[in-house]
Amino acid sequence: MSTTMIATISSSLAYPAQDPSANSSHRGTDAASGPGNRGPTVREKKHVCDICHKGFDNKYKQRDHRRAHTRASANAITIAIHPKPATAVAKTLSHRGLVYTTLSKDQKAATRAQLPSLCHSEQRLKKEGYTIIASDDITADGSASAGAETVLPTPRAAPSAVKISAIVVDCEMAGTAEKDSELVHLTLLEFFSGHVLLNKLVNPTRAITDWRTSITGIDASTMQAAVDDDRALQGWQAARAELWRLADDNTILIGQSLHNDLKVLHTTHYRVIDTAVLAADAVLGQKSKIRKRWGLQELCRQLLDIHIRQPAGPGESVVHDALEDTLATRELVLMCLSWPENLASWAKEERKVFYGKNKGGKKQLSSLRGGGSS
Repeated sequence: MSTTMIATISSSLAYPAQDPSANSSHRGTDAASGPGNRGPTVREKKHVCDICHKGFDNKYKQRDHRRAHTRASANAITIAIHPKPATAVAKTLSHRGLVYTTLSKDQKAATRAQLPSLCHSEQRLKKEGYTIIASDDITADGSASAGAETVLPTPRAAPSAVKISAIVVDCEMAGTAEKDSELVHLTLLEFFSGHVLLNKLVNPTRAITDWRTSITGIDASTMQAAVDDDRALQGWQAARAELWRLADDNTILIGQSLHNDLKVLHTTHYRVIDTAVLAADAVLGQKSKIRKRWGLQELCRQLLDIHIRQPAGPGESVVHDALEDTLATRELVLMCLSWPENLASWAKEERKVFYGKNKGGKKQLSSLRGGGSS
């Protein structure tokens, strides 16, 4: 991203200017006024918390103090990546005890202008394992043959049908007898507002041999109840139709290892932001052949200092919450877009860890070449 682009969006998402008098309690002031007074003075606190205006002697104490704000309550953790101007009034965007970034009208406009800069090239998507269909292979009806099955790209944009410009996608999958994956849940999130567009179970079209309940929290009885109550989409075809109802080929689709989601939706797309790719490229470089990928939970903990996929209560198992995953993915993209220096700083430290600076570094590096993504 160019310096000009970074400046544009960063300025629109900056903290509001503070009243100079607001921090007067942290400045060096004489205990009594008047010439010749030799009373005690208070040393100036150069590092001031931008939330509560408390002063600190060094930036490390200030940083630790500010992090404490986000941990003040286990049931209400605020992620302050995009602080809102004092005049902004917006509904809180929260889920499972985490409060996510709400963008003001101006912030949405700035983010909308810069978001395409994070989209990956077609070459990069192909390298990652995305299905790429040459334009010559696309027929008049928009379909394209890809091996034994027909894969349909997202519909072409039409002036008569205004679609959503950016959508976060997350799919939950179960295993089949053919040892591959079948779609069983779909969540779609409008990126700029964070509003839920769709969050539904999907009745699989093939027999499921492994519901992967420990990961998805879904089993046969859960699905049957949803089907009986008409709360489930009927197969991946219906799920894909819901995506296409909201998106066209101009829409930016966002996800973590999104090629896996597109595969079970039997569709292809080229305007993609993949948070797994953003992180891997930051650490390893776009040309790297190493297949190491950082998981969503790990990225959230290291880059956002939040913990997703936590047990709902004592003794309860940890499963994926698709809505939580889409909100967390959105938060990662907002951070990468608005604060690229944070991503770069994290990547620098990860490189040191990954490449080892230890005797096992070369062995680790060799074992990860050509392997699968994590």
